[in-house]
Amino acid sequence: CGRKGDPDDPPPKLLQGRSEREFFVKWVGLSYWHCSWIKELQLEIFHLVMYRNYQRKNDMDEPPPFDYGSGDDDGKSEKRKSKDPLYAEMEENYYRYGIKPDWMTIHRVINHSIDKKGIYHYLVKWRDLSYDQSTWEEDEMAIPEYEYHKQAYWSHRELIMGEDPVQPRKYKKKKKELASDDPPTSPTNDVSDSSALVRQEGMQ
Repeated sequence: CGRKGDPDDPPPKLLQGRSEREFFVKWVGLSYWHCSWIKELQLEIFHLVMYRNYQRKNDMDEPPPFDYGSGDDDGKSEKRKSKDPLYAEMEENYYRYGIKPDWMTIHRVINHSIDKKGIYHYLVKWRDLSYDQSTWEEDEMAIPEYEYHKQAYWSHRELIMGEDPVQPRKYKKKKKELASDDPPTSPTNDVSDSSALVRQEGMQ
């Protein structure tokens, strides 16, 4: 039998479990906004080939170094993080793991769909990524400038195709506003008309 513990003995150390590795993954068909952490065991069971490839290319004891990320040097990055809470959050959750800010910045909305529940989804083209990497995002997805690009998409669509019965009410423009966006019927030297035309053509 064991010796009875002395009340003056230090408390026994808690048993510590083995730390488990996690991997930050980009999912096929989803944007970088949907990147997430998964357990090593999950990766090994469900994506064995990808896991083995990663093992061959990287040191499993040290996270891989990144040559990009936010693109700012340390000084500028720290100063910006102190002034911009959103940037600090993005740096903490994405940029420091090698994701470029442009990959998470909307270039334009190029299409829409409506599911069986009546929820709108938009096909988004991302900056610095090709069109084949465009992804579908839900209407309520919290992405900077998402509302602006959805409004631009519906305004351009209405200008080209006329009124669309499935267009959300909040994106419908008044007829006077649409008329002001129409290109002039004859050449004009008016600066304001020219700038409006340039903006319109830039959206196409």
